[in-house]
Amino acid sequence: MYSRRVQLTGRSTYIISLPKAWVEDRQIAKGSVLSMRRYGDRLLVSLEESKGEKTKEVINVGDLELEDIPFKLISSYTSGADFIEVRGEKGMLPNVKSKVKEAMGKLVGLEIVEESYSHILLQDLASREGLSIKKGLHRLYLMVRSSYKDIARVLLGGTDLARDVIERDDEIDKLTFLITKRYNELLRSGTAKETRSGLGYLLAARALERIGDHGTRMCENLLALEGERAGSMSLKFIESYIESFITKLDLAMDSIMRGSFEKGVEAIKMEIQVPVTSKDVRLAYIMESLNRAVSYASNIAEASIDFVVEHDLTPFHGED
Repeated sequence: MYSRRVQLTGRSTYIISLPKAWVEDRQIAKGSVLSMRRYGDRLLVSLEESKGEKTKEVINVGDLELEDIPFKLISSYTSGADFIEVRGEKGMLPNVKSKVKEAMGKLVGLEIVEESYSHILLQDLASREGLSIKKGLHRLYLMVRSSYKDIARVLLGGTDLARDVIERDDEIDKLTFLITKRYNELLRSGTAKETRSGLGYLLAARALERIGDHGTRMCENLLALEGERAGSMSLKFIESYIESFITKLDLAMDSIMRGSFEKGVEAIKMEIQVPVTSKDVRLAYIMESLNRAVSYASNIAEASIDFVVEHDLTPFHGED
């Protein structure tokens, strides 16, 4: 916390000095442009970044195990880098380049702009204005919701739909990585209110990604049953719980997208517990995955209440 005394220069200009440590930390110099935003009785001062400024991160594959390269590349992407250079001081073997290109398949907008025997230069071509974190979250929700609708149909014997849900998981992962990237960009240039809401959206996106993972596991186990129990009472029994889960998810997402406290509370109060009673291990796994998905839906509602729903806070002065 810094405090400064306001000074008057001329007849109508009020000035304050900037804390030296903050100026040096942000590398502010003469001619730097600061932006100021008003929030009630508060004023947020931040360094205005140049719109033309691009960022780059260098990955030296010589410092990494082969299997760790995709994790490093994804981390660089979600951090918000505009360019990522993957470099091998002694050259890059074909299996290393294959790992890089394999990871690229999981990321939206990342393309190769240069390639040689010793390096690959990647650029993020997805416009920052093209898909906001909130729009991305809504798209992710519709994708996950559609998956669970299809799972309900799989219970009646639609094995082709089960494979479609499994393949869709890659698209869910791609969108989650993009939302994470958008949030990290928001941290650098967004307002306090935007970053607070953005954190709620990010937590919801990660919960949706986990819900999608459990949907994939459900389908894998359903396929393992090889249609033996298609149309049986045990599978229809699960179907009714999936429909209840979708209702809970709809409430949670309505809460976070609209900032509705009431919808969030309604979602949290909606208790769904699938009894894991089957002696068939595969069916038991399906039931447990659905229970985990229900838990993540509650997490989304809680994130809405904690980070997105606006609270009307007023100054309070305690009694002397």
